[in-house]
Amino acid sequence: MDSFRISGINMIPKFDGKVEQYRKWRNAIEDVALANGLGCLVVNEISRGTKYSEADWAAIDLQLKGVIKLSISDEVRYSVEDDYTVSTTRFLNKMDDRFAAIVSNLKSIKFDMDELYSLVYLRMFNDQYEIFRQVLLASETTPSLDNLVKRMLSKETEMVSSTGVDDVAFRAEINKERQRSKIRCSNCKKLGHTIDSCYFDGGGNVDKRPSWFKNYAQRDSNHDTAKRHVIS
Repeated sequence: MDSFRISGINMIPKFDGKVEQYRKWRNAIEDVALANGLGCLVVNEISRGTKYSEADWAAIDLQLKGVIKLSISDEVRYSVEDDYTVSTTRFLNKMDDRFAAIVSNLKSIKFDMDELYSLVYLRMFNDQYEIFRQVLLASETTPSLDNLVKRMLSKETEMVSSTGVDDVAFRAEINKERQRSKIRCSNCKKLGHTIDSCYFDGGGNVDKRPSWFKNYAQRDSNHDTAKRHVIS
């Protein structure tokens, strides 16, 4: 047999082990093999025929496998056991098995990560959600993160709608007191009031009222007394 030349090898993309590239690489190998009349070396269902002798087919098979191995990175080559006695078909079958194992592992990892994210998300909520959280954790399978977010939002809406007006007012008053506790008077440097109320009851300098404030307070007191007298 004269030297056999495989054409179209530049159509085979480089495969460096990325899962999303494998199918494109694998299909390109089959296309090039079929275009060169070598489909029998990559597809089990195609017979070799009698065009070449067994020795010729063995040489062509080895040549095609060499072309394929040149299209993969060193890391991928080292991960697949191979020697010169392994046919192209067996080599590709090993690649397929390795690819299937990687995909299976990735799916398993993705499932584990989704479950982990769901558990972390549940731990973010306070004791008010404890019963609801226990119900979710007691189910046979942990809900997906997307499903969990929807259910927690629904629970939040339900809890808010069932909250009474008195409870809302109480929370507002608590927040108001918290804000007041952060206010610092620029006169006495104490917390809880401002300079305009420093000398009034509840202020920081009640016991240090100046004379002008006493006259001011007395004037306001007389004014209030006069108002009450007129009204009565």
